[in-house]
Amino acid sequence: MTARTSSIANRFCSFPRLGASRGWSFSLRFRRAIFAALTLGLLAGAGSLAQAAPVPGLYEGTVPATDRSPKGLATVYPDALRQVAVRVTGRPAAASDPALAPLYADANRFVQTWRPAGTGQVAVGFDAQAVEAALVAAGQPLWPADRPVVFAAVVVERVGPGGVARTLVTGAVTGDERRALERVAQARGLVLAWPAVELAPALMELAQSGSVEALLAFAREQKAQGVLWLRTSAVAGSAAQWSWATDGLAGNGRGDAATALQGFADALAARDASAPGAALAQLVVMVSGVDSLTDYATVLNAIEALPTVRELEVTSVAGNVLRLRVRVRGDAGGLVRVLAQEGHLMADAAGTATGDGSLRLKLQK
Repeated sequence: MTARTSSIANRFCSFPRLGASRGWSFSLRFRRAIFAALTLGLLAGAGSLAQAAPVPGLYEGTVPATDRSPKGLATVYPDALRQVAVRVTGRPAAASDPALAPLYADANRFVQTWRPAGTGQVAVGFDAQAVEAALVAAGQPLWPADRPVVFAAVVVERVGPGGVARTLVTGAVTGDERRALERVAQARGLVLAWPAVELAPALMELAQSGSVEALLAFAREQKAQGVLWLRTSAVAGSAAQWSWATDGLAGNGRGDAATALQGFADALAARDASAPGAALAQLVVMVSGVDSLTDYATVLNAIEALPTVRELEVTSVAGNVLRLRVRVRGDAGGLVRVLAQEGHLMADAAGTATGDGSLRLKLQK
């Protein structure tokens, strides 16, 4: 069981008003039975809902630094913070945006840690909350730390004695294409997944077909939410062909691997980042139609998976209505729109806003 699953299950089973709201009295044995059933429901629900992944080192920039004295490090902090700003806003232009010049000039204020990171380089870690607050104050969008996992299906063509040989880049193979993609992923804050060696035969057949829809279905089986397909050309002077896709987004073209992934990152950031300057809002959300532990798990998974949701707390369960407190980047309208796209939760007939300020949704089954 994951820490997240255990936390949700414990919260449900220890919630004091659950029994009171229904007129029940839960024994310890019954609460343990609920815990076990809820765990199964959460695990089952997790398989059907796309889950984003946190980006390692999102608030850390790696820069050259031969002088590691306090004075010497202070001169490289701005460049490290520029790297962080690009990842967090989803905007490559953030590195040179005049609106962020005061932020970079005061980079030392946001530094929490630094450590050696290879010959002549240091990795500088920044205060995530302070940096986010400063970016919002400067009118910047924020791309949440939990992002879709991108499954890479890269076929490399080379001319050999027997003709054109095609190789699938797996997690055990390092080459120019993989290095180029991983540099972009690190710079933009993307999570790349490479196929295991044992998947190569089946994936190669799909990759040869060039069907991005089939590749996306394959990627989802590997717990990824997006796919990048790239096939280099053995013909001298010919550009590689690429496609990428995830829920509601798709693109294709010709060019190098880095260009392909940069375009994918731009599209993901445009879809998932908050509006420029949007602050965190705290919402009360009422979800009806929660008739079982599986429904309960579905609701929590659907909301927690959203990139704009930062905190989620269950405050009560009464009848088939689940009451939540949600902290979200943006507003209630934005939350409703994103949930509607996911298809699990829709605004109920009473509307999204009520007299008590709560947001009313209904679980779709």
